[in-house]
Amino acid sequence: IGYTSPEAAAAPTTSTMSSDAAQGVANVADYPDAPTSSPIKLGPAVYYGDFRTSACQSINDSIQGKPDWVTEEYLYKSKEECCKEMFSWMPLENCLGPGFIESNYVV
Repeated sequence: IGYTSPEAAAAPTTSTMSSDAAQGVANVADYPDAPTSSPIKLGPAVYYGDFRTSACQSINDSIQGKPDWVTEEYLYKSKEECCKEMFSWMPLENCLGPGFIESNYVV
């Protein structure tokens, strides 16, 4: 008769773990209360769909601000959200651009 400690009995086995967890990769969704070094709240809506470039632009990147035709209804808090809404017909990566990292966060 074998003995299993309570800790060993409660620990997930690789057969019950996701492939990411089995490889030592943490899934953030599994730890919703875990502290993060990254801000998680998006700032104000600043992205709009620029149909000349088929990409979403930030009003903060332009000297003129947002174009006159852009109303609050067509401003988005994240570039990804803007791309998904305004350019859903094209691959998301094409709209976001190479190496895109969201920067519209409130610290």
